[in-house]
Amino acid sequence: MTPRLPFVLTIIISIVIALVIWRLDSGVVLSSGERFINNVVWTFQRDAPPPETAPVAVVSITDKTLDRFAARTPVDRQFLADLINRIAKDHPKAIGLDVLLDRPTQPEKDKVLAALLANPPVPMAVGYMLPSDETPEYARFQDDMVPPALRATTYIHGIAGIPQLIDPGYGTGAGRIAQLPYKLAAMAGANPPNQGLLVRYPHLAPGGWPIPVFPAEVVDVLPEQFLKDKIVLIGGDILNTDQWRTPYAAAFADRPARMPGVMVQALVVKQLLNHDLGPLDVPLATCLVILAGALLGGMTMPDLPPTTSVVLRAVALISFTYVLIWRVAVTGMPLPVVGMLVAFVLANWWRNASLAWLAAKSNRESPSRLT
Repeated sequence: MTPRLPFVLTIIISIVIALVIWRLDSGVVLSSGERFINNVVWTFQRDAPPPETAPVAVVSITDKTLDRFAARTPVDRQFLADLINRIAKDHPKAIGLDVLLDRPTQPEKDKVLAALLANPPVPMAVGYMLPSDETPEYARFQDDMVPPALRATTYIHGIAGIPQLIDPGYGTGAGRIAQLPYKLAAMAGANPPNQGLLVRYPHLAPGGWPIPVFPAEVVDVLPEQFLKDKIVLIGGDILNTDQWRTPYAAAFADRPARMPGVMVQALVVKQLLNHDLGPLDVPLATCLVILAGALLGGMTMPDLPPTTSVVLRAVALISFTYVLIWRVAVTGMPLPVVGMLVAFVLANWWRNASLAWLAAKSNRESPSRLT
């Protein structure tokens, strides 16, 4: 084996290691914790909150709301129909119903709500569970209740119970179903991107959540046209049901630490309307950072002439630094530390192991040459 061959092999092995680590990182094997940290850092890195321009409001169905009914779940369909009609009188831009309609209740009340959804008084989107996630019976009932034009998924990806990522939708072509926030933002005239969105947790308002919340039982006493031109989301704020942890517990000890799923959806609507898209990763940038880490590790302690070794290390360090700065600039996110370090360590281990093997082989061959 020529002296140059192990160096070439090390470069090749480093590239292979980097590609493997990158694929693992893309599959959230290594990066889930990092993505969560990135989100929290991004969330609180600004001194001031983004512009409060999005006209979004939440009408919450609370435990107190449900205490009026004989059965708490499923939510009374006549009540939902009346609530939608009342909000529609204020002429909102759109109404999003974040309540699953996949189980039958009283037939006459189900018919009232189904008729309303078949001919909604204002633009509407209704939370919809994909048939693959439902039993056949529930899926059929849900399809009968929610017209295809109103269907919107409400899936939230979380880390340690904290909402982090909202996808734009599910499916392809004519069968694609948009996520609720994306559908509502489009109804309001926005042009939401066809890419996932990290949830921003903006600075809290003095009185609580960053979006106005009105319990369903007080909607009737709101001033006329109070919800005019707003995007209104209706959903549950019920103890131990669809409640999510938030970073607020760490940042504001005296503020709410959990929020209902409908509030998460509302925050994303607000982000889309404000074009506050956040730090979305660029796969090529992440791959290059991990590759740079692997090559840097592979070129540590090379068995090359001193001058060549110094030049290579300098070029590697400068290139590595440039790639890191470029990735932060194009993605707005901190570095993929885990993947980068794993690639560096494995490539460095391979380099040292190959040198040790060559030295051992040379020692074994030396006596035979002398005899």
